[in-house]
Amino acid sequence: MRKKLIISAIGAQLIMMQGLQAETLALEEVIVTAEKREQSLQDVPASISAFSASQIENAGWDDISQLETSIPSVSMGGDGDSRPFIFIRGVGSRKFDLGSEGSVGVFVDEIYNARFSSALSGIVDIERIEVLKGPQGTLYGRNTIGGAVSLYTVKPTDEFEARIKVAAGSDGYSRVGGFVSGALSENWVGRLAASTRSDDGNMTEVLSGKNDGQDADAVRLNLIGQLSDKTSLEFTAQSTKLDQNGRLAQANGEMGPFGLYQLGHALPLPVLPAPLRANIMAGIQAGTVAGILREAALDPRNVKMDRPGFSSLETDLVSLKLEHESDNFLFTSITSRTSDELHEETDFESTTRDAIWTDVIQDSRQTSQEFRFTSVDGGMGTMDDRLTWVIGLYYFNDKGYRKDDYSVEEQGNIPPQFYQAASVDFSQSRQDLTLDNKSFALYGQATYALTDQLNVTLGIRRSEDEKDVITQMITNTPGYPFVAAPFSLPQTLEYSSTDPKLSIDYAINDNSMAYITYASGYKSGGAQFASWAEAGNVNGFEKEQLDSLEIGYKARLMNDRLQLNVAAYRYDYTDQQVQTIVVINGAPSGLTSNAAESEMDGFELEMNYLLTSALRVDFNYFNQDAVFGSFEDVSGSKTGNPMQFAPENAYTVALNYAPDTAIDLQLRAEYSYKDEFQFDAGNRAISLEPEHSVVNLTASMNLNDSTSLRLYCDNCSDELIRTQVTTFATTQGGGGRSIYGPGRRVGAEISYNF
Repeated sequence: MRKKLIISAIGAQLIMMQGLQAETLALEEVIVTAEKREQSLQDVPASISAFSASQIENAGWDDISQLETSIPSVSMGGDGDSRPFIFIRGVGSRKFDLGSEGSVGVFVDEIYNARFSSALSGIVDIERIEVLKGPQGTLYGRNTIGGAVSLYTVKPTDEFEARIKVAAGSDGYSRVGGFVSGALSENWVGRLAASTRSDDGNMTEVLSGKNDGQDADAVRLNLIGQLSDKTSLEFTAQSTKLDQNGRLAQANGEMGPFGLYQLGHALPLPVLPAPLRANIMAGIQAGTVAGILREAALDPRNVKMDRPGFSSLETDLVSLKLEHESDNFLFTSITSRTSDELHEETDFESTTRDAIWTDVIQDSRQTSQEFRFTSVDGGMGTMDDRLTWVIGLYYFNDKGYRKDDYSVEEQGNIPPQFYQAASVDFSQSRQDLTLDNKSFALYGQATYALTDQLNVTLGIRRSEDEKDVITQMITNTPGYPFVAAPFSLPQTLEYSSTDPKLSIDYAINDNSMAYITYASGYKSGGAQFASWAEAGNVNGFEKEQLDSLEIGYKARLMNDRLQLNVAAYRYDYTDQQVQTIVVINGAPSGLTSNAAESEMDGFELEMNYLLTSALRVDFNYFNQDAVFGSFEDVSGSKTGNPMQFAPENAYTVALNYAPDTAIDLQLRAEYSYKDEFQFDAGNRAISLEPEHSVVNLTASMNLNDSTSLRLYCDNCSDELIRTQVTTFATTQGGGGRSIYGPGRRVGAEISYNF
C-alpha cells in the first residue's frame, strides 16, 4: 500500500511539472540521413541510434569504440586498434584478414571502409554518428548484414572558424587537435582538421618496460566548390597513422593432465620422433609452464613476454563527391581510393618462453565508385510527391597482399635439434595471401504514401562478388608444423545474392508511428586464413544470409518532453561464418566454418525524458536470445551455445544536467551494464567475460566567450574488461591470450575558439 502511495505521489508531481512547463520544455529534434535524405529520427521506420556533434563533444569520444557504453546492443573489441571489430545485436565478425570482410559496415561520409581501423581512431571533427541496426543494403553501396555505423564529418563553412583543443589525463594520455574553416574564394570553401594523440596504454610488459600505448595522428582536408547553381564538387584527403609500442596480452591457462598448459607448451605433437617428444614432456612435467601461467594470472595488466611486439598502421584516403540537382532528380557520384600499410609483430603465446611469434606485413588498396539517383520534391516519378525513391549502382575493388610469418623458437613445439640439423636458426612457416576482390551491386528503394498516414516501402539489391585469391604456404622445415607440405593455390571464389526489403509504417498521430519491416542481408564468403594444409583452403568458405523481421514504435509524448523508441526483432541467420583454432595435420589452423542455422530474438528500448528544463534522463535497454541452432565443425558441436558477443541483457542509464547559467554548465553521469557473454563460439571457460558495468562522468563549462573546459572520468570504477580473447585448440594444450581495455582515466580538456 505504501509503495502505491509513493508511486502515486511521484506520478502526481510529474503531471504537475508537465502542466507548469509544457509550453517551454521540449527535446531537441534529431535529424538523420539514414534514407539518403534529411529526416527526423522519429520519421524513419527503422531502429537507429544517433549522436549529434554536441553529444560527441560533451562525451569526449576519441573513437567510436566508446559507442558501446551508450548503445547497449553494440559490442566492440579487438586485438588492438589495427584489428577492431563491431557486433550489433550479436551479429559481427572477429575475422580481420584480407580474405574476409566485416558483418557491420563502417562508412565515413558515405564511403565504405573494408578495414575500418582508421575510422575507429583516426577520424576528427565529427558532425554526427548514426548506428543502423539490422541488414542494410537497399540504400547503401556496400551490403552490410548486421548493420551500419555511419560517421559524418563537419563540412567547411563560409564564415571563418577555428578551434584548438588540448586534453591531458592519467596513464600518459594527451591529445591536441583543432580545425580551421572558411571561404577560399567566391565559390570554394575549405576545412582543415588535425589531431595527435598518445597514451601509455592498458598493459605493461615489465621486463622491457614497454606498454601497449598508442601514438595516433590524423589530418583531414575538405574542399567544397559550387560549380554552378545546381552542381557542387567535394574533395577530401585524409591521412592517419597509428603506432603501438607493444602488442601485449595475458597468457591464459586451462587444466590438463599435468596442470596448467597452453599452445606452445602443449603435449608434443605425434609427428615428432619419440626422443624429441620426451624432451618436451620433461619440461611440462617439471611444472615450468604451469608456473609461468600461474604468475600471469595474478596481474593481468602487468605481463611478462619475451617479445613485446609492435604495430604500425598508415592509412590514406582521397575522395571526390559530385552532386547535381535537376528538376527531376538529385544525381550523386562518389569516387574514393583508400590505401593501408600494416606491419606488426606479436608474441603468439604471450609468455617469457621463446616459443612462437608472428610477423605480419599487409598492403591493400581499396577503390570504390557509386552512382546514385535520388528523387526530389516535384521531380520525376514522384506521383504528386507521394513517391520517394533512390536507385544506385556500386563498384568496389579491394586489392591486397598479406604476409604472415610464424616462427617457432627453441621452446616451441619443434625442438632445436631438428631445425639446427637443417642449418636454420628457427622453424619458420609463411602464409602469403594475394587478393583481388571485385564487387558490383545494383540497389534501389521506393516509399509510396498510400494515405496521409500509411506508407509502403519496397527495396531490392543485387550483389555480385568475385575474389581472385592466391594462397601460398612456405616453410624452411617441411614435414613439420606449421606447414607440412608447401603449396601455391590460385582460385576464383564467386558469390551472389538478391536481397529484398518490405516495410509498412503507419502514423498513429502527429507524434507517433508504428512500423513492420522485413529485410534480407548477405555477406560474401571468402578465403581461409592460417589454414596450413592445401585441402583446407580449397573453395574457401561460403556466404552467409540473414533474414530479419522487425516491428517498432516511435513516439514523442508529453508535449515533446518524452521520446520513446521500441523495437522487437527476429533474425533467421543461416550459414553463419565462425572462425575457430583447430588442429589439422598436427598444426594449429584458423578454420572458418559455416554454421547451419541460428534464430535470434531481441528487444530494444530507447527513452529520453526531459524532467525539467535542466535535467534529462536517458535510458536504453537491450535484451536478446542468441544461440547456435545447429552447428558442428571439427572442433565439436556448438548447438545450443550462446553466440559470441551476445549478452542476454544490457542497459545504459544517464543523467544530463544543464542549468541555465552564465558559464553554460553541463553535467553527465552515465552507467552502463552488460551481462556475461562469450568471446568464443565453443563457450570455453576462459572465453567467458563476466558481467560488468562502467561509470563515466563528465562536466563542461565556458570559462569565457572563447574558452571552454571539460573535466572527465572514464570507467570511474576501474573495471577490468577484456576486449578480446583468443582460444587455442584443446588438443594442443588449450589456453589462450586475453587483451584488456582501458581502466580508470581522469583528465581535463580545454578548447579555444578563434
